[in-house]
Amino acid sequence: DVFVSKLDSGLTSLLASTYLGGSGYGDGGAALALDANGNVYVTGSTDSTDFPMTSGAHDTSFNGGGYDVFVSKLNGGLTDMLASTYLGGSGWESGFALALDANGNVYVTGSTSSTDFPTMSGAYDASISGSVDVFVSKLDGGLTSLLASTYLGGSSRDEGNSLTLDTSGNVYVTGDTYLTGFPTTSGAYDTSFNGGGYDVFVSKLNGGLTSLLASTYLGGAGDDWGNSLTLDPSGNVYVTGTTWSTDFPTTSGAYDTTFNGHEDVFVSKLNSGLTSLLASTYLGGAFSADLGNSLSLDTSGNVYVMGSTASTDFPTASGAYDTSFNGLYTNVPDVFVSKLDGDLSGTVTQTGTGYFVTDTLWIRAVINTVEKGSVDAVWQKGGESTTSRGDRAIWGHFYASPSDVSWGSQNNPDLYVKIWFDVSGRIDVNYFHVSVPEIAVYTEYPYNGSVDVQGTTSMSTR
Repeated sequence: DVFVSKLDSGLTSLLASTYLGGSGYGDGGAALALDANGNVYVTGSTDSTDFPMTSGAHDTSFNGGGYDVFVSKLNGGLTDMLASTYLGGSGWESGFALALDANGNVYVTGSTSSTDFPTMSGAYDASISGSVDVFVSKLDGGLTSLLASTYLGGSSRDEGNSLTLDTSGNVYVTGDTYLTGFPTTSGAYDTSFNGGGYDVFVSKLNGGLTSLLASTYLGGAGDDWGNSLTLDPSGNVYVTGTTWSTDFPTTSGAYDTTFNGHEDVFVSKLNSGLTSLLASTYLGGAFSADLGNSLSLDTSGNVYVMGSTASTDFPTASGAYDTSFNGLYTNVPDVFVSKLDGDLSGTVTQTGTGYFVTDTLWIRAVINTVEKGSVDAVWQKGGESTTSRGDRAIWGHFYASPSDVSWGSQNNPDLYVKIWFDVSGRIDVNYFHVSVPEIAVYTEYPYNGSVDVQGTTSMSTR
């Protein structure tokens, strides 16, 4: 059966929990999302002919072929099934991801082998193109009407694994495509299949699913799979997944431009039009399989990636929660969670004392407080930009941690920082004091464990 559970934010109490399923052998939940009222939408796959449906739903009958997609809506307390529908044709279907638009409509993606999967008049593609195609479908919030639906695929096998919407209601989808023929668009970053068996694809459709606005391959000569994507506030697209390619496209200055062994995680950033690869990095260890399954951004644009690793040397940071591999055997994976900066140039992780702003530039601030004496400040990146001639600027601030002092807050800066990377090779690090009596600052470049410059800032000293 599927389960849906609700815990408090401290993970100390199970507030609600329910089964969801029929009498079949394979009901699996793949994704969920909440609407503005706290109702819970769930999608996945079912082989149950009696999966719970609701009166008036779009499709209340199992369609055959082994598996159908289901989409279900429960109240926030998980006590009532508000709506539930099948989605599928006479072949098999898998539902992998869903998202809601600003009006509460539900977009779902996954894979289908059905030649009669329900599409709509005017859809971008109303006919299956290969043995298995991606589908993207749009239902109303009550799951009573199919508002739009399309196939998306090439001449072989394609899987839709993740989708998200931009502020204009356009739909971005990622997944993997087998061999050649997947639809791309003129001017896209990569319009040709790269080899191996599978490439990642990233595609953009309009909200009505009638037009393919942009579409690109992403990959190297080995197999590559796209598992998750998200957008930043500027509309840039971050994608993660898994690669076997020693030549997966990376970018200059990225955290890791060299394949580490067997299977690596990749994290890539494309512009909203899918015409340019803005940043791309490997992430992994040398021993075994590293799989990127999900990613998300924080309010400062940093990237969190989660997946699994069987590598005993997967990169961790000093002071991290757990820096050692835990598996009973070396081929049994651990979960990993990693945080990178928005341009994928380095891990944004504390080294115990100090922070890496890039992979080679390290800074630290220590605040002299009345309440607790000297405390290490927390770095918060604000953003970065590049001039037309290629100079790079990074800015942000340090603040006192609320776990150290009562007035500490991410929203209460104590020291502003501006870092300038001149095209000539000069680097300027400027600290601007905001509050409290004294703040000691430290800078090192390139990082080798020995501080290059240190000083003390005050209200009158920069």
